[in-house]
Amino acid sequence: MDGTLFQWGVQFALSALDFLMVYVIMHAVVKKRMKLNFRDVILGITFGLILATIAPFLDGHSARVVNIIAFIVVIKFSLKRNLADTLVVYMLSFMSNAIIQILILTVISLFELQLEFSFLIVQAATIPFILLICKYVKLNKWFNAIQANIVLKQILFIATLIVLVVFFVWNFEYEVTYLLFFILIFSLIGLALFPIIMKLYYQTIGMISVHDLKNNLLSIGIAMENMDDINVLKDKFREHAKQFGMDLSQLDFSKTEDALDQMELVNQRIRLFIDQKVVQHDEASQVVSDLTYYKDFEGLDLQIVLAWLGTLLDNALEASQHAPIYIYLYSGIRRLRLKVANEYLGEQGEDIMNIFEKGYSNKGEGRGIGLHHLYESVKNKGGDIEVEEKYDEVHRCPYLELSIYFENKS
Repeated sequence: MDGTLFQWGVQFALSALDFLMVYVIMHAVVKKRMKLNFRDVILGITFGLILATIAPFLDGHSARVVNIIAFIVVIKFSLKRNLADTLVVYMLSFMSNAIIQILILTVISLFELQLEFSFLIVQAATIPFILLICKYVKLNKWFNAIQANIVLKQILFIATLIVLVVFFVWNFEYEVTYLLFFILIFSLIGLALFPIIMKLYYQTIGMISVHDLKNNLLSIGIAMENMDDINVLKDKFREHAKQFGMDLSQLDFSKTEDALDQMELVNQRIRLFIDQKVVQHDEASQVVSDLTYYKDFEGLDLQIVLAWLGTLLDNALEASQHAPIYIYLYSGIRRLRLKVANEYLGEQGEDIMNIFEKGYSNKGEGRGIGLHHLYESVKNKGGDIEVEEKYDEVHRCPYLELSIYFENKS
């Protein structure tokens, strides 16, 4: 009985320490400040109790399956990320722990300690090393690069898949639990890879379509010169937009038709624009907007402002995974303010303005053109554009705020 209780206690300690290490790493990966609260303590204790209770009834492969599922569930619901990013966080955590523990276990093995004590010492000794890694190694930069660069993410998962296939064949065992273990791993990677591959496909099609878009804009521009009927022009534009996946006839203008005045009418249409951008990105991101479009600022009409908003929102939707996106817009005769803030995993520093350089992007080669054109457009029209990193205490993560300013001081 004492031996069983002792082993259960050791297993609980091992599982609880495992949870603690993953908890520290997943906060470092997403630059989220650790704020140890009652819920997290209860979650860690529950995690340790459950795994320690069921571990004696499982063989090695079954225990690994349960352990992986448990950690993925914890990371998924704690960070509220998609499956691909959840697996990336788990892999970063697993690799960090594995490398450190292998080195410590090599040293501990020289003392010929009891197996349970060896594992417990390794777990306890790993924690300070994990804390040092999270402090001095920029895990968030690795995650940001993988999360933002779809090609890099695809390479990571495919490379992992290849290694697993080799390991599976090399150490093949005729056991059901062994097969279930690898089926789970392959299924998780497959589920994560499918949307990544599809997104890469659509991005490739989108880049190819740029040439078609230019041809269509040129042809419609020439054809419009001989058209006087505004309804014919609208129909022609809708027809061309539909070729690029934008069915404008499906937009719901019923709310704008009920607007009480011209200002509310414009603001409702801006909200419709924002909603459509979110739909185009197929994102579940929450967008919080504060819109007051009173009048066009001198020389800037609504189309220009929406184009800038679209560029900022495109980048925000690609960068934000969990925290809401905030939009502030005020436009009057003498002043224009446009701000878009989103979750930010990059590094704070003086080089943050590099995002406006032509070709600069952490999302892949040739992707940094939109913000460069935005910067040039704003500057050419006499405006200012600023970038600021802030820490949001509500969502416990950094935010990047891009702001466009125009002001007539006369």
